[in-house]
Amino acid sequence: MNSSLESNNFLILTYNEGAKRFVEDDCNEVIEKINKQKPLFIIVCTQESRGSGNEHYQHVLREKIKYNYRLLLKIDNSLYKGSIINPYSFYKSFSNKNHNKVNKNVRTRIYYLASSVFSQKSEIEYNNLTSNTYNLTNEKNIEKHPYFIEYIEIKKSKETDLGKAHKGTLFKGSNFSLLHIKDKKTNNVIKIIIVNSHFFFSARRINNEINTGYTKREKEFFNLLKEFNLLPLYNEGYNVFFCGDLNFRLDRYKKVYKTI
Repeated sequence: MNSSLESNNFLILTYNEGAKRFVEDDCNEVIEKINKQKPLFIIVCTQESRGSGNEHYQHVLREKIKYNYRLLLKIDNSLYKGSIINPYSFYKSFSNKNHNKVNKNVRTRIYYLASSVFSQKSEIEYNNLTSNTYNLTNEKNIEKHPYFIEYIEIKKSKETDLGKAHKGTLFKGSNFSLLHIKDKKTNNVIKIIIVNSHFFFSARRINNEINTGYTKREKEFFNLLKEFNLLPLYNEGYNVFFCGDLNFRLDRYKKVYKTI
C-alpha cells in the first residue's frame, strides 16, 4: 500500500447478502477479527442487501461496532425513495419464483476508529449530498488523533442500468468512494479508492451450450474503468480496490462457450 500506513490498518469486507435476514451472531467471526486487529478503517461492501428494515448485514454489523467506530460515509444503490414507481411493487412485477421479492441494494459503508482518526464530517450519505466532494483541511482540535481524513469524493455509476428490469432482476449498479488520509507524524497521505459493484448475473445452459454472459460483464467492467477514471487515478498513486459480486464464473461443462 502506497503510504506509511500498514495494510492491516484496513479491513475490507465484500459480501453478497442474498437478500437474507441477519442477526448479531452472524457477525461474530468478523467482530473477533476486528477486536484482535483494531484496524483504523473498516470498509464494508455488500450486494443484494435487503432494501428496508434492520436485518440486512450492514445494519447488524454497525450495531456491533458503533461504540468504537464512527460511520464516515454510506452509499446505497437503490431506487430513489421519491420515485413515482414504488421500488417494491416495481421489483415484484418483474420477479419470478426463484427470486426474493424485495428491492436489493449495492451498499458501501466506511467506518473509522474514533480514538485514532479524525474527520470533520461523518455519516455522509450520497442521496442527501449537496456536493459529492469534501475538502477537509482544517486540522483544528485534532491533536489527539494521529490520522486525519482530509478529502472525500463519492459517486454512483450511471453506466450500470440501475433500476432497469431484465429477466426478473434489477441491475444493482456500482458506486465509488475516494479518500485522502493524512498521517500527521510523517505528513504522508494515503490515497484509497473503493469500487463496489454487482455485475450482470445471468448464465444458462441450453442443449449443453453455455451462455456465460462474459461479454456483458466484461463491458460493464471496462465501462466502470472509464466512468470512474480508475486507470489515471491508479497511475497517480491511488490504491484501487475493486470489490463486489462481479459474477465472472467457470462452468464444469466442457462444451463450446457462447458469450452475450
